[in-house]
Amino acid sequence: MFVSSHRGAAGLAPENTLTGISLAKKYRVNAIEIDVRMTRYGRIVLWHDSRTIKTAGKNDKVSDLTLKEIHLTVTNSGHPIPTLEEAIEEAGGTRLALDLKGSNWAETLAKTLSDKDPKDFFVSSDNHRELIRFNLLSPNIEVYASAWGHAFDALYLARQARLDGVSLSYG
Repeated sequence: MFVSSHRGAAGLAPENTLTGISLAKKYRVNAIEIDVRMTRYGRIVLWHDSRTIKTAGKNDKVSDLTLKEIHLTVTNSGHPIPTLEEAIEEAGGTRLALDLKGSNWAETLAKTLSDKDPKDFFVSSDNHRELIRFNLLSPNIEVYASAWGHAFDALYLARQARLDGVSLSYG
């Protein structure tokens, strides 16, 4: 059986935090899914929504914030917002399922993962254009098209772009 945690260990720890990743490792999951986004100057951080309102109570757009501003953001749980590099270190070899949000991340993610073991990651996104760009840059990392609407569209895209598969919404 393949067990993947969601947003670190959401439900047991604050989502997309180093604490959540650590807890997921403790439960010996096969993969830890985390949501990641780009900051203003191209750093990748763990964050689900496009704005900080739900998790930090401020209405800032994550893609408008610098890494320094991200580090100064106080989340509702009091946990800091980690970078992807910090998450990789915390995962310590446990596979990370990276769910990419937003746009313009393909090159930065490819560069960030270029010296890592490709078997330690798989990438999914509903931004299929960026996903295809990433797949061309990092062909050894598994890539899955997320489908929130029409599953057959994602299946067709995955086949045409030679992706590894699709990630279907349970809804």
